[in-house]
Amino acid sequence: MHCGWLLFIAASFVLGLSCMRFSMRRLSIEYVIFSLTSGITFAVWIAYIIALLRRSVDDITISATVILCIFLSLLLHKSASQNISRREKSVEVLKDMLHGTSRISISIIIIIFITIYAVIMNLYCVLRPENGDLYAMYSVWGDYPFHASVITSFVYGNNFPPVYPQFIGKPMHYPVIVDFLSAVLMCGGLDLRASILLPNIILQICMFCSFFFLARSLSSDYIAAISTLLLIFGGYPPDITPAGPIQIQFLNAVYAVFLPQRSALLGFSISFLIYMLLASDAPQKRNKLIAGTLAGTLPLIHAHSFIVVSFVSAFLVFFRVLSSISSVPSSLSPGSIASFASFFISSLKREAIMFAPLLALSVPQVLAIRSQVSGDFFSFYPGWTDANARAITHLDWSNPVSAFVSSCVALLIMVSFWGLNLNLLAFLIPIGFLHAKTKIFYTPFFIIFIIANLIKFQPWWWDNYKILLHWYAISTILAASAIVFIYKISMNNAPTGERKENRTRAESRRGALICAALICAVLLMITTISGIATHIYMFENQAVLWTEDDFELASWIIENTPPESVFLTAGGYSAHNHPVPALAGRRIPLGYMGWLWSHGFNWSELQKTERDLTEMFRGNESLLSKYDIDYICVGPFEEDFARKKGFSINISGCKLIYDRNFSTGRWRIYVRN
Repeated sequence: MHCGWLLFIAASFVLGLSCMRFSMRRLSIEYVIFSLTSGITFAVWIAYIIALLRRSVDDITISATVILCIFLSLLLHKSASQNISRREKSVEVLKDMLHGTSRISISIIIIIFITIYAVIMNLYCVLRPENGDLYAMYSVWGDYPFHASVITSFVYGNNFPPVYPQFIGKPMHYPVIVDFLSAVLMCGGLDLRASILLPNIILQICMFCSFFFLARSLSSDYIAAISTLLLIFGGYPPDITPAGPIQIQFLNAVYAVFLPQRSALLGFSISFLIYMLLASDAPQKRNKLIAGTLAGTLPLIHAHSFIVVSFVSAFLVFFRVLSSISSVPSSLSPGSIASFASFFISSLKREAIMFAPLLALSVPQVLAIRSQVSGDFFSFYPGWTDANARAITHLDWSNPVSAFVSSCVALLIMVSFWGLNLNLLAFLIPIGFLHAKTKIFYTPFFIIFIIANLIKFQPWWWDNYKILLHWYAISTILAASAIVFIYKISMNNAPTGERKENRTRAESRRGALICAALICAVLLMITTISGIATHIYMFENQAVLWTEDDFELASWIIENTPPESVFLTAGGYSAHNHPVPALAGRRIPLGYMGWLWSHGFNWSELQKTERDLTEMFRGNESLLSKYDIDYICVGPFEEDFARKKGFSINISGCKLIYDRNFSTGRWRIYVRN
């Protein structure tokens, strides 16, 4: 289906419009952004379920998804229309179009900026073509081969139900939904690069714009604009090593997550939408239903976002229930336990209605993910980083007095660490919190910050960054509020008076206003200069991800080998961007071990498989049969693997079916007899 990708995106958007119309009465600019987020989320899940049932993603899958999206859109639109009269609809739309011209102007400026930014960053830092090769900045270079292998395994390898393309025989409960979205777009007519870049751009626009609208709902237009800049340009570039024992680990979010980790794009877009729906003091019932349904889709989209969203939602619901108890109607007698219990239960039902769809949709996914992970998940790890954890755990905790002293030292370590890693934001965030209008909304994110500094959520401690990033995003709103507060204080201290006869006072006030603006400009520059340096680093430091030769080899494999065939290739800690799994979508015994370990697989099992790779390349026929190897690939990666392991490749019992010398080296494919 040549234009299937366009039909899929259009049907997703229509479904999203109906979902948002179901929960939001007033049409607005954010209505369109939220419609894209919710529509893509529900549409790709529908397509994924259909593909699982059919064990294939193809034109029929896309067509069925489009039809179902349109059908659901009509149902939701009809349900929403029953509660809003025709006259009310037109009045609300007209009011929204005429109300707050300056607010709309700022929103349009931000949307235009974010759109241009997302397009430029993806075209020049993610899969940038040059002379037939694809280049990428380093964090993308390190992560995208795995995502590509998942995408191509769906498209070329009939990988349903999903198994790990880079760890043969292991069911894949990794969050695959965003990569499956790219697979749908590939089947709909796009090539691999376009199928990655198009959703990247759309979802990055949705994510940053959703954050802007969330910040605006909690503060003001200018605070929202500043906080969006802080989210994009905050954090440090990689490989910063300051003098002293404290390390820089809180990297720029775009470099560390929003470009290389594709699942986070949709995960954060959904999260910001849910926070927006729950941010009001009394969210409507429909808002809670949509929020709960979206949250329930998160585990296989972005598990870290699911953890934070679930905690924040539970906290806000619990607080509202307590608030309702504190205002028990006077009609209930204080001594009536039954009446009080009835009121409490009704309040709990009213506030917790979002958890019905959340639990129904998420529990099966969580159980599946949990079945994969090892015991290294969810362990006590104070200090977040390896260095901090070692320093804190080696303190003396043997008795109450020494434990108290050690607690003070540990607190000093963490305050110093975050003071350095957050830079000026470490001072602006507390100021913003003190002057926040709704402190309750920010409280669960601060608790998440504390938890993420005490508990490790994955084997690799750095992955807690994805948890901390939710706290950081919300905290930029507080930092921006502090900057605006400082500006207002400076203005209020300026003398007033605009009369001509009091020209000295007027000039003094103008000077004070200029000084206030300069102070805020300096504050903004200090908080974003490291992120700007990171963006310069991303443009200047890139590496070849795949060559034109890699694509030619992959094309031959796709055309000449069965989709479910298994290839023996180099693995372990080499060949993370091998073209066989990444571009041809074929399965291999073992890919890059760093990915698999961080996904929860046992390290000793990974090491054993790596040893088996060595034996298979040496010609161990029994192991070749054990792993169901169909083809053996021998190229530059395999020769380097053998050289590092100190053995010679022996494929004497196999038939050579492909032999080609490229500028990048000689590639040969053998089939087992």
